[in-house]
Amino acid sequence: RRSAASMAHFRHFLALVALLLAASQGRMVEDAMSKCEENGFRLGLPCIRCVRLEKMVLPHLDEKTAGQWQKRCQECCQDEKPRVFASARLLVDKTWLRRRYFELAEFVDNHLEQFGDRVKLRYVNGRRPQLALYEATTQPQDSSTPDDVVSLGGWKREQIISFLNLSLKDEE
Repeated sequence: RRSAASMAHFRHFLALVALLLAASQGRMVEDAMSKCEENGFRLGLPCIRCVRLEKMVLPHLDEKTAGQWQKRCQECCQDEKPRVFASARLLVDKTWLRRRYFELAEFVDNHLEQFGDRVKLRYVNGRRPQLALYEATTQPQDSSTPDDVVSLGGWKREQIISFLNLSLKDEE
């Protein structure tokens, strides 16, 4: 049986160990935050931002540099529960679709129908391609405010299909 004094010493020892662990963990978090900030990211940024970086910026860099930036982003991001939307509206200028956005035109011509009523195409004069995403299960009206908007300029057909497959609820 231990004395009250030895138990008190043991509790102080445990408190000191807990304090040291907390301090070292805090230091590790500070180091990670500092490293992320040095690379232009913030610790805990949603991983979907890394996906967007990969689709929008990295294709314009050489493969080695793009890989380095993707790794840096992934080290700083934190998975969040992905948002799932009920429907989407593809907004684009009809003339620009055929003249500037060949991959998007290919998607519209050959893949849009696989998403049924979940994705509607709407031509808007002067509009660069965007995907307006809606959480509500009812079909959005023209005046409806989207819950999120994603720019599709420069996206490849496969990227659009993958994004929609991940972001839209399954048809019921």
